[in-house]
Amino acid sequence: MRPPTSRSLLVLLFTGVAACTATPREAAESGAEDDAAPSAAVTAEVPALERFTVEVDGHPMAVFGRVPADATAAVLLLHGRTWSSVPDFDLQLPEENLSLMQAMAERGIAAYALDARGYGQTPRDDSGWLDPNRMAADVTGVLEWLGARHPDIAAPAVMGWSFGSTVAHLTAQRRPELVSGVALY
Repeated sequence: MRPPTSRSLLVLLFTGVAACTATPREAAESGAEDDAAPSAAVTAEVPALERFTVEVDGHPMAVFGRVPADATAAVLLLHGRTWSSVPDFDLQLPEENLSLMQAMAERGIAAYALDARGYGQTPRDDSGWLDPNRMAADVTGVLEWLGARHPDIAAPAVMGWSFGSTVAHLTAQRRPELVSGVALY
């Protein structure tokens, strides 16, 4: 199975983030059409990929971000069981633009991606296996960190891909006040 393109994920997620940041009246006044692909101004510079460490229950969690200085929305991306966040959401190849995080940052969205325990740059813990409850607790900690980091914009949207969609759904059920929207892919 071929992975989704950056463009298809961007349209899905940007539509969800835009819906969470604009009221229906604001969308109507801006001339946005329900069935049209989202349009957004593209910023001149793409912010570099940054790595952050967020402590959740004493465990270091690797969080990657592309954060424009004038961010108007934020999103947290959750990977599945196969790959960590950087190859899933910020893949850089010389001949192709496949970075979902870069595409979102170009449109003013602070894009973050979490490496779950035992994936990418987040170390495994003593449990030996990542279950949805543990990961949902980790995502809750990261969402609280994002809320403190971006107090002037709405709560982040969360997009989960594969196993990450289970975790995004579970997190939103348990802590709905921490998310502005959920995209399950």
